[in-house]
Amino acid sequence: MSHASLLSGFEGKPPQADVTVRVVEMGRLNVESGEIYVFDPSFFDAPDLQPFDELISTGELRVEALIIERDGDQRVASVRVIADDCPADHIEPAWTARDRINCRKQRSLPGAGVDSATLGLFTAESLAGIRAAGKDITNYLPGLEDPSINPYLTGRPEDLFGEFGFANGSNCFTFLSGIGDGLYPCYFTKTREGAITGLLVDCCFFDEPERIGFAQPGG
Repeated sequence: MSHASLLSGFEGKPPQADVTVRVVEMGRLNVESGEIYVFDPSFFDAPDLQPFDELISTGELRVEALIIERDGDQRVASVRVIADDCPADHIEPAWTARDRINCRKQRSLPGAGVDSATLGLFTAESLAGIRAAGKDITNYLPGLEDPSINPYLTGRPEDLFGEFGFANGSNCFTFLSGIGDGLYPCYFTKTREGAITGLLVDCCFFDEPERIGFAQPGG
């Protein structure tokens, strides 16, 4: 979806005439260090997991899902993490250190790979909380819906998103990702001065992601 459509969707404006949209607050993400991870929870133990190499605002950040409904089918078209009352001037790709090198060599956008139709929003603290809880989420096989296999995978299709809290005060969110499996780009919203005000995840429900790295909201 284009950047303008993503942002206008969060203002309640449908990107297409045959759909309805609603914005649902999923909760508040507790961010202490500013490090944010977006990945498929079934890859939790992958050795190459990296946070974005820029830090987001700390504190309790609002997490919103842009829900698209068409012919009775509901999907998560986008998720955003924002600080309250933070205006955005423009959008830039959110890079991990690895993506900043590899994607630029390949002239491709960075994104979160999905193989279980589920994405998750994590912080450095929530990853530590998961490990401290001793949850075994390494045996997930795509297609299984037994929550005992991976408690951080959102279960039934009607359960569009879920929140999980941990003993260290951290939390994380998982959500069903748009069209299912694929590569979903992430962007930071920034002020004119370059300060990060939020994070956008494009679940590519309508079309391929916009193939530019910068766009004016509403432009």
